[in-house]
Amino acid sequence: MKIWLGRAFVALICAITPRCREMTRLISVEREQPLSRLTRLRMDWHYGICVWCLRYRDQLGLLGRLSRRLEGESSCERDPRLSESSKDRLKETLSRHHHD
Repeated sequence: MKIWLGRAFVALICAITPRCREMTRLISVEREQPLSRLTRLRMDWHYGICVWCLRYRDQLGLLGRLSRRLEGESSCERDPRLSESSKDRLKETLSRHHHD
């Protein structure tokens, strides 16, 4: 009986939350503009059953933080390549996040 109830709960969450394809779009939109409370709530429910969308959201957040951090150090006008110190910090941050 417990297995049936668990499956019914997951089926209900799947029925009322966005599908993964829609979630990836919403995650990107959310970074640019506020979403309604209901949409955010439905997204939170989806995160409860889908580790892949949760990871996508976290990875997008990490990339955003890294790009803002490196933005001030950019010297694209002179040389479009990353400096060695920027590469090292990027590797360190990615490695640290990978192990969390």
